[in-house]
Amino acid sequence: MKKYFIVAILFLAVASRSFGAGMTAHMYMSDVALQRISDPELKKILNDNRDAVLAGTIFPDSGNGLNYTVGYSKKDNYAEVTHWHPFLEAYLNYIKSNCQPPYSGHCRELIAHFMGTAAHNLEDGTSHYILYRIDERMDPTGAKTDMDMASDFILIEKYRRGPVLPKYVVPYDDLMNIFKSMGLNYTKQGMIDGNRVHRGALFAERVIARSRYETIKRKNPWIVENIITAPGGIDYSGQVTAGYWDALWQRLNGKEPADMVLATYPGSGELNIDPATELFLMFTRPMQGKTINTSTVVLQDRDRKPVETVVKRSADQISNLTVFAIITPKNPLQPEESYSAALTTGILDLNGKALRENYSWKFTTAPVRK
Repeated sequence: MKKYFIVAILFLAVASRSFGAGMTAHMYMSDVALQRISDPELKKILNDNRDAVLAGTIFPDSGNGLNYTVGYSKKDNYAEVTHWHPFLEAYLNYIKSNCQPPYSGHCRELIAHFMGTAAHNLEDGTSHYILYRIDERMDPTGAKTDMDMASDFILIEKYRRGPVLPKYVVPYDDLMNIFKSMGLNYTKQGMIDGNRVHRGALFAERVIARSRYETIKRKNPWIVENIITAPGGIDYSGQVTAGYWDALWQRLNGKEPADMVLATYPGSGELNIDPATELFLMFTRPMQGKTINTSTVVLQDRDRKPVETVVKRSADQISNLTVFAIITPKNPLQPEESYSAALTTGILDLNGKALRENYSWKFTTAPVRK
């Protein structure tokens, strides 16, 4: 126990980004998602196993705790692997092979942990590429703020999320089997220690939150007031996560979600969008990143004149799969202008299946801020 206390103290002194996106923010996003699931059976499974959902939501980042634990090296850190789709697909297939509907007992807990783990990657995307990008423009004095930890401190102090310290319900033996199926040699003890350190880090966050919060409130006042309701914030991310879970639930039960596009930012018909915005795409299943390009993602102004863009993705280097993509105009959009965007059927999912039809939407930019 003493070892983990020392590691928690060490956490206070090291760069917080070592533990990835805000731990408390991830749990809050998933808590919101738990209330917005459409399928009643899935909603019951996940709410009955909330601790497993929340433990899964922060599980990918728990591997980073091994960086500060004596006896572990970088090769023991399972964080990077568990963020990406080869692992998530292996996890999904493991459940399909070992559990059959109607799900009962341990399978329900396993599904809950899987859903939490799957949410992590998408929630990283909504917070980093929507919420934090907006804050960069709205809070220029806080440009150097570590937004991952700042978000946690705001939620702990202003929104009273400090008491949320879930039991770490983690299916270690199942995870070991999944890693082995992928040819990976992580250890059960490493995962146990990683989660222990991670829990210590959650306590440490709560110890220092008050002292850090006042500085954040001064430098980043916009996000303090808007972290719940802003695009990419807690409510937005929770809603998108719930839709993603519903799609994963269909896949677990042998069905393919009819819609491949989960959501976009800006959304269809949205007004007053910052001209400096980027477009953010979210999908219901992993897509082939190489098929998301300037030929398959088209942006036009009101006169149907093409807008030059650069397509960025968050796809892992090995499989090139992604559930979200970022499209950046080469120049800021015009204020008070109507734009149309379209995704074409050249975009393919992990199995080579194309979008059923072109997907298009419109949005309008805001006037120049004075």
